[in-house]
Amino acid sequence: MLLVEGIGDTIRCSLTPAPGGDRAEEVRVCQQILQSLGLRHFAPQVTACPGCGRTTSTFFQDLAARVTAHIHERLSAWRERYPGSSTCGSR
Repeated sequence: MLLVEGIGDTIRCSLTPAPGGDRAEEVRVCQQILQSLGLRHFAPQVTACPGCGRTTSTFFQDLAARVTAHIHERLSAWRERYPGSSTCGSR
């Protein structure tokens, strides 16, 4: 709430990584928090619908994961090609 009210400009989260896991996950979580609050925009978010998440099929979750991976792989090239797009909507 402090960030939403404009108090402070830093966010930190601590996660216990899985064995051999990536510590950069903490950065990604912080980015997701800032983006969810509408304070910064880093990348499009892809979400599997809740109904699909309750089924026994993993098709839509897998599809969302593949689309998200594709976005993150191409994001730097898109930012280079479309200057200013990474700051679109940020305050």
